[in-house]
Parts: sequence; structure tokens; C-alpha cells
Amino acid sequence: MRAELLPSLRPNRLVCDLAAVADNLQALRRKLRPGTRIFAALKGDAYGFGLQQVAAVLVEGGVDGIAVADQADAIALRDRGIRIPLLLYAGHLASRETVQATLSHDLIPTLVDAGEAAEYARLATRPLDVFVKVDVGLERIGVPAEQAADFVTHVRSLPNLRVSGLYTHLQVPANATDGFLRWQAGRFDAVVAALARTGAPMPLRMLASSASLVLVAGIEYDAVDPGGLLFGSRGAAAPRIDFGVRPVLDAITSRILQVKAAISPTHPDQMPFPWTPGMRFAVLPLGTRDGLPRFSAGRVLIRGRSAAILGSISIEHVRVDVSDIPDAAPGDEAVIVGRQGDAEIPFSEVMTHCGHRRLADLAMAVAPTIPRVGAR
Repeated sequence: MRAELLPSLRPNRLVCDLAAVADNLQALRRKLRPGTRIFAALKGDAYGFGLQQVAAVLVEGGVDGIAVADQADAIALRDRGIRIPLLLYAGHLASRETVQATLSHDLIPTLVDAGEAAEYARLATRPLDVFVKVDVGLERIGVPAEQAADFVTHVRSLPNLRVSGLYTHLQVPANATDGFLRWQAGRFDAVVAALARTGAPMPLRMLASSASLVLVAGIEYDAVDPGGLLFGSRGAAAPRIDFGVRPVLDAITSRILQVKAAISPTHPDQMPFPWTPGMRFAVLPLGTRDGLPRFSAGRVLIRGRSAAILGSISIEHVRVDVSDIPDAAPGDEAVIVGRQGDAEIPFSEVMTHCGHRRLADLAMAVAPTIPRVGAR
């Protein structure tokens, strides 16, 4: 049964199975080495499923920490009352405002640059836990692996900064080989070994995200930071390890605004879509502002039957062909992704049509204009 619609809102919904989020967290716990901490990666509005509601479910389920890419998201979680560790992924310039917000909301920033570290040390008014990100092959933001041990030692020498964590993210292409993944993990191991030789306390070590967890066993270290797995998405490469997770995405739905008979055209070459005698179409309140071209298979379900999208998609509306659905009426549910009775538009069909590699990409394609609601 779908969540009830609020009459004041456009009748579009991304329906989430929040129970699956909780179950997927426990499925990971069962597969990971006992004692492994889980930092839930909730980038991109929790991969499109709604940061606030997903975080609440994970905290109740006992997640050890949450990682986000936007400081504003972390502050919003603190304002909601979430008190577990909040890691800020790399990508925040060190400014007085950034550092003050980090301190006042008890956040854990990621450092990757000596100048950035110096600014944090200069502006911090009390001891601050920081993480360091190491680049072992992704060739994105992070300290190059060969420089990482020296960088950690340097940060430790600065006032008010405590290096409490060390992490990386592996490059995991669709054709990832075990040798390539192990080579990257070996570079991280070398950083850890170099730090061990300094005799200083070892920071928390975190290497495995969802994409690597499903491919390589035994890389948990002290913590993992899965994102897609918590939502039933296994990454781009074919998984080798089954964590028993299930999709959180239940459906994307709308409702019919109007049903019309298409006029007999006097200028057929100027019509917005090809006309056939007796054609009827329905109008839905979905469009490009909602991201529809990126989460549609080119058809929807109405009264358990398929209705093709007609013509181009406008900013806030789309037409669908209901010529073969004579009882279609305003208010009827239209399913863009998911099941309706015995009929279904599967995730895989939409992903293939839109070119998505991961289920998480499908959810993130749905714009914030569409409310996220729990399945009922």
C-alpha cells in the first residue's frame, strides 16, 4: 500500500522500503569481521533516498558513524539530534567558517593538504579529531600513498590536531581484476606499516566501501564505509561476495492530472507527437525539473497496463498514451518504476534505458522536487 498523499503537494513520490535499510545494515554486520565499525556513507542525500530518514533508521540500528560529503548535511544531522561520529569526506576548503562549524558541531574533517592542515591548526580553538585520506589508485582527492605516512606525521606535529583515522577509496572499474584491487590495498598497507614504524598510536584504518567489499574478502581493517550496499546496490562490477542485501527503492509514482482525446491534426508535421485515430492521452505532473528523463523506461503503468510516453518531456509535465486504457481517469496512480498489481517496470529496465550502472544511480537521478516517503 502506498503512503497517503498530501493534497498540498504535487502527487509524485519516491517510495523507500526503510525496513530494508535496517536489514541491510544487519546483513553487513553478519558478514564483516566481528568488531568492524561501520561508517554509513550517506553521500548525495543518502544516495537519493533521503538523508534525514535514512540516518534515523541507521542510528536506531546501531551504526557506528555516518560519513557525508557536505558539511551542511552533517550540521543538519546534528540539528536533528544525531550524536554518533560524523565524518566529513574530503572536499571542504579550510576557512574560518568551515573550521568554526566543524568545532561547534563536533564533526570530523578529512585533511589531504599541508596548507589545509595548517589552517585547521591555526583556527582550531580546542583539540580536534581529523581523518587523513590516502589516494591509492582512484586518482582523485587524497594524499598520494607514498607521501601519506610523512603527511600524517606532519599533521600530528601541529597544535590541536589529532589524527584519529586513515582511509582510502579504491578504484573499482566494471572490469576490476583481483590483482589491481590487491595492488591498491597493498599501497594502503604500506602506509600503515610506515606509520607503525614511527611508534605512534595507530589511527583507525578504513579501506572498504561497497564496491570493494563485494569483490575482495578480508579487507575490513578497523572500519568500513559502505554506501550503495546499504541500499541494495552492489556497484558496477559483477559482485563476487553476496551480502544478502535487498533494494531499498520500492517505486517511483505519480498520478494522472487530466485525460484528453487528441485532436485530429490539420498540421500533422507540427504535432508534438505522432497522431493516430482515436488517440487518448493522460498528463502527469512530472518533467525535466524532476529528472524524469533519467529515471524513466519510456513508459509508465496505469491500471496495471503499460502507457508509452508521448513526445518530448516538458519542465513539469509529461504525456502518456492511454488509448488502450479506456478507464484511465484523473487521480489514477502512474508507476514510473516498480510494481502495480501483477505488472512491473523493473529497475533493470530503467537502468538499461537510462544508462545507469548502479541501482544507486537511479535513485540519485530523482530530483529533490520529488518527496521521499516510506512504504506502507
